[in-house]
Amino acid sequence: MNSTRITLSRIFIGLIIIGIGVGYLGNALWNWNFEIFFDGWWTLFLILPALYIMIKWKINLFCLLVFAAGVLLLLNAQQLLTAGFWAIFLPVVAIIFGLYIIFGRALRRKLKSFDSLVRNKHLSGDSSSCPQYLAVFGSSRVKNVSPNFIGGEATAVFGGISLDLHSAAINQNTTLEANAIFGGIEIFAPENVKVELTGLPIFGKFSDKGLRRSDAQHTLRINCFTAFGGITIK
Repeated sequence: MNSTRITLSRIFIGLIIIGIGVGYLGNALWNWNFEIFFDGWWTLFLILPALYIMIKWKINLFCLLVFAAGVLLLLNAQQLLTAGFWAIFLPVVAIIFGLYIIFGRALRRKLKSFDSLVRNKHLSGDSSSCPQYLAVFGSSRVKNVSPNFIGGEATAVFGGISLDLHSAAINQNTTLEANAIFGGIEIFAPENVKVELTGLPIFGKFSDKGLRRSDAQHTLRINCFTAFGGITIK
């Protein structure tokens, strides 16, 4: 896996930071009235995670409802709704459910990897060589036993992931992407590999607390991205 690739989470957060910078630049140069804590700013904690998940893991009913609720709450906070929130939200829910009944089977076929969204998921013997793990508003505990682990990605959004790689065979230099957004990730790395941490913490942190053998031949590079979250390597 290419360790220099730009992941969706970095693009997503980068665009948000760029937007904030452009907003304040507009305040200085063109007398804009941009503020981070605008009316209804808290709805972004519903809108952005739901949008991120739908872009990365395809559209699903839960995130679609959360996204719709967030957008309507934002419009309501901005006093842009001509009717009350519930008067609009309930018909929107009915429309979404109707569309899901029509197209839901096709969506579910695409979302087999998304079944950990709102419940705990525990895998004791995942043999995927390049897996993608996701926890949203829940927790996921996974033990990977791949005979040839070549990398992957773990993303926790308002959730947590415990990833055990002790039984995974790492036969080459490998890269693992770890993204914790308002969540936490715990990775148990094998003792027979070197661990190299890189990444970008935004109001978060990542650390390596494990013991490694000095004669390890291969390196596990973990690219960490944390936004109000944490990643711990053990």
